[in-house]
Amino acid sequence: FPVTIYSCGSITLVGGTATDANGLPTGYASVTSAQTGNWGDTGYSGIQLGAYLNSGCCNSNAISFYSGGGNVLLQGKSANGMPSITWLGGTAGSTQLIDAGAGTITINGQGIGTGHGIEFNYGGRAVTPTLKSSSNAATAISITGSTTAPSGGYAGYQGNFTAIASGAGGIGITGTNTNGNDNGAINAGAMSLYSASGTINLSGTGGTWLI
Repeated sequence: FPVTIYSCGSITLVGGTATDANGLPTGYASVTSAQTGNWGDTGYSGIQLGAYLNSGCCNSNAISFYSGGGNVLLQGKSANGMPSITWLGGTAGSTQLIDAGAGTITINGQGIGTGHGIEFNYGGRAVTPTLKSSSNAATAISITGSTTAPSGGYAGYQGNFTAIASGAGGIGITGTNTNGNDNGAINAGAMSLYSASGTINLSGTGGTWLI
């Protein structure tokens, strides 16, 4: 079934006990190395949007967030081999969207040990996420992913998505990898970035840099 979340303020998917001046958590939704059980046919992430396509089942993974101009913040951390933030691919005809209006979108993910920092379109299906902001902040849409995997095919950020910054703000994608890893700090796939007037900045460190 489609899932749609509407808010007249900020949307915050994080974790931990620390809070800001407004009482909102400021930490990371975390999965430890001991949490290796499967949810359906695969493991789970610190933040997991959607469900894996199980045998005999069809999950549309249609998920939309509308903040009504509030800021959107997602922060995940994973140490069980899964990406810290996973948005699983959607079936044809479904919608995957974060629309912050005049608010900003910030997504931070940390893969600890193994696993991508962040992965969108996990499972490689027909529909991929779209992130939209009309904010005039210097960076209207920010994605920052890192992995500490010492080797293997892990990326700081990996996957397909579209980002649209329709105000004066820009888009920033940052990936951090280790020098022993054979995947990119950013594995762009079919990444489509559109900015009306702000800067689009891609920054990759470690691994095979940008691919």
